[in-house]
Amino acid sequence: MSETLYCDLDDLKAAHQEHDLISLTDDAGTGEIDEGIVDAARSKANAEINPFLAQRYDLPFEAEEVPALLKVIAVPVTLYHLYARRLDDKDISLTILDRYKAAKDLLQLIKSGGISLGCAEKRRAPGIYAL
Repeated sequence: MSETLYCDLDDLKAAHQEHDLISLTDDAGTGEIDEGIVDAARSKANAEINPFLAQRYDLPFEAEEVPALLKVIAVPVTLYHLYARRLDDKDISLTILDRYKAAKDLLQLIKSGGISLGCAEKRRAPGIYAL
C-alpha cells in the first residue's frame, strides 16, 4: 500500500507562487516544477507529521479520510522542506519559518489532546493508557 500524502501539488500552488516552486525544484533547468522533488518533500512532511499523530490516531489514513486540518499543516511543512533543500534556516524567509513553526505548534496541540483532527481516535482498552 502506498503512502497517503497529506497535501498535493495543487495545494502547494494555491499557497505559494508557482515560479518559487519552480526555482525550489527545477534542478534540471527545465523551467518546470519537478514533481519528484515535490513528492520527496511531501514524504518528508508526512514523516515529520506522523509521529505527532500516531499515539491518538490509526495510521495511515486512507486518501479519502485525510482530515482537512492535516492539509493545513502539511502545506507549510512541505514548503519548509522544499526551501531547506536550497537554504539554511537563517536564509529562509521569516514567513516560511513562521508558518512551519505554527504547523509544528498545531501538531504539538494535536499530540497533547488540545485539539482534535475531527476523526475517530484509537480505542484503548480500559485501564491501559499511553504515556
